[in-house]
Amino acid sequence: MAYRTQSGWSSKYKVNGFVYNGHELNTKIRSLNFDSLKRYFVIFWGIGEVSIIEIDDFYLGGRIIFDLKGFDQRGVGWVISAPHFCF
Repeated sequence: MAYRTQSGWSSKYKVNGFVYNGHELNTKIRSLNFDSLKRYFVIFWGIGEVSIIEIDDFYLGGRIIFDLKGFDQRGVGWVISAPHFCF
């Protein structure tokens, strides 16, 4: 995956992440901030460090076949590359 910078896209990184719908995410982190009908790619970087990326593209679940795009809670754009997705 890669994130948007002021000068383009970052290098690609291989990370472990999880896909949750908004209801699952709200339950997991005890929040009401996420839309139950949307999907989110969540990366836990370390204690207290997380990126929550709202997936803009259509995603039904299972293995990601095409790259997905979205924005995190700070408004940073991300591309989740299909070959590097981990379950």
